[in-house]
Amino acid sequence: MMTNNSLENIISRIIVECNQMAIEKMIYLLEESLVTEQTTAYEWARLLEPYRIPAPLLSDFKVAFSLYDCSIDTLIFGLRTSLQIKSKIGSTAPSIEFVWTGPFPPSTGNVRSTMSVMQEMLSNAISSVFLVGYSFTNSSAFTQAIIHQLAQAMKRGCEVKIALHDAGYNYYNLKQAWPIHLPLPILLKWEGIKGDDKASLHAKLLLVNQSDLFVTSANLTHHGLSSNIEVGVRIKKSNIAKQLVHHFNSLERSGILQRI
Repeated sequence: MMTNNSLENIISRIIVECNQMAIEKMIYLLEESLVTEQTTAYEWARLLEPYRIPAPLLSDFKVAFSLYDCSIDTLIFGLRTSLQIKSKIGSTAPSIEFVWTGPFPPSTGNVRSTMSVMQEMLSNAISSVFLVGYSFTNSSAFTQAIIHQLAQAMKRGCEVKIALHDAGYNYYNLKQAWPIHLPLPILLKWEGIKGDDKASLHAKLLLVNQSDLFVTSANLTHHGLSSNIEVGVRIKKSNIAKQLVHHFNSLERSGILQRI
């Protein structure tokens, strides 16, 4: 039975918490017989330089290495196999990023803005762009920049499809902002529910190349992109994007979403 201080558990912690280069250096030291069961945690740390494994982990590893009946070859095999599994999972696991419109305190410098993420995604568009929004205005440099990048994507040969809430001003604003020398993108609308004037197309999302998905609370307005507090999630390498493509294509095929 595995305990918190078992060798298996400590190896798992090292694989999860430590840099790949540090683990590879650890394997090298074992392969070259530069360390033994008697090597102290301090000596391990010195031999691992310039890479680092936290001192508490090294201490636990040293103790477990001494206590458990495990050959050097078995230990190397366990470390190398675990590292390969981590690499394989990392290459296929979805990438999820928190995105934000609002003030940026110093402690959250790793959080990116809604505007910068949308611009990055659109600049990477190769085959398709699908944009869904509730409200669109063209009076802001922020929304004009988005329109410019949508137009550039169309020039590169991307299919650009946009669905907005069926309020007349949304499509009017979009058409006014769109470059006059380019054909309009594919425009979609939802007419809502008969008898319910409050029903709306309220989703806000950007999907690029059918694989890079951004879902957000931000409208395509000056405040949504620059002044409000808004929260979104960008998801890459996930089947969720393909599911969304299939769902919206089904809405269009069935006539729920209609081309303008």
